[in-house]
Formats: sequence, C-alpha cells, structure tokens
Amino acid sequence: MAEVEYKEVRVPLDVRGRSGAGPGITVDMARLRAARGAAEAAAPTIARALEEEGASGWEPDGPTDLPGLLVAGRASSRLTGGLLLSWRFAFDSVTVGFKRPIPPSAITAACPRCGAFQAVSSAFCSACGMSLLATPAGQGGVPACSFCGKRPDEVGRLIPGQGASICGGCVRSFQETLGSHVGADGTTSSGRP
Repeated sequence: MAEVEYKEVRVPLDVRGRSGAGPGITVDMARLRAARGAAEAAAPTIARALEEEGASGWEPDGPTDLPGLLVAGRASSRLTGGLLLSWRFAFDSVTVGFKRPIPPSAITAACPRCGAFQAVSSAFCSACGMSLLATPAGQGGVPACSFCGKRPDEVGRLIPGQGASICGGCVRSFQETLGSHVGADGTTSSGRP
C-alpha cells in the first residue's frame, strides 16, 4: 500500500453573493444559496490553485467548488447586509484539501519503535511520535539519546519519552545546569519556580 501525504491550502477569494429572504429561510440557507450564486465568480481563483498544486503532483482531497467547501466547513464568509427581501454575503477564502502519494524513493526504513514507514524529511514518526533524529543513520536502527546521540551500548539505559529518548548523562547534565540556576527560595534565575 502506498503512503499518502496530505496538506491544506488556503485560497483567498473576494467574491460576493446574494440570496432571497423570506419566511422559513435561515441565514445558513441563504448563505448556501449565495455561495451557489457566487460559485462561478470563485471558480477561476480556485482552479488556479488546483493547477498550481497539481503541477507538484497534488490532487484535490474533497470538494473544490464554493458551495461544496461551504458545506464542508472550509469556506470563510460573512454577512455584509440583509434586508427583508435579500441577504448579502462576502466569501473571503476557502481551504482546499490535497493529497499525493509519497514516492518510494522518499520513504526510509521502518520506525524502530512501531515499524511505520516515514518520509526522509520526517523528524518524528507519524504513527508513534518517536524521534527519528534519535536513530542515527548507519547504526542499524538502534535508538540513541536524542540530545547527545549516544547509543545504549555507550551509555547504558535510555529513558524513552514522547518522541524522544534521553540518557542518564544528559539527565545529570540537565540537573546540574538547572541546579546552578536555582536560588535558595526555589526560583530559577528567571524568577520562576
């Protein structure tokens, strides 16, 4: 199964729409009607964003038209006026979702903790949060201290944490640094406890 990456792109718009008003027509209903009326004016701007992202291999992931994006909660709009017989709305932006497969050449070895494949540029495993920087290349996937880079065979036990590991030496160094900045009243040099 191919790995897929996702992103969202905010597309600024400056389009206006209007809708009739009357008994039983809510503001949300009027907003959707106004979006349908303004869809043609918004289409070229959205199409340019689709074309720009498509040049890099990104495909739309979800609706790409103004009414569909409004229904999906991905359109920024505001009421600009309303009388007894009509409502006016401004549509300021939409957020379009995109996806693309990660090329096999961009995938590294599996995460040492959970086995999920990661992109070369990933600093943390997207599945378990382990720091991938803590696993130096050429060390056979053996975890290392996220701060000094030493392996367990060099420092003894590593203390795992959320997305990182630390060795006893770095813990001691941190305690010494912190201890030298703690006053008699228990506050640090910044005045915080």
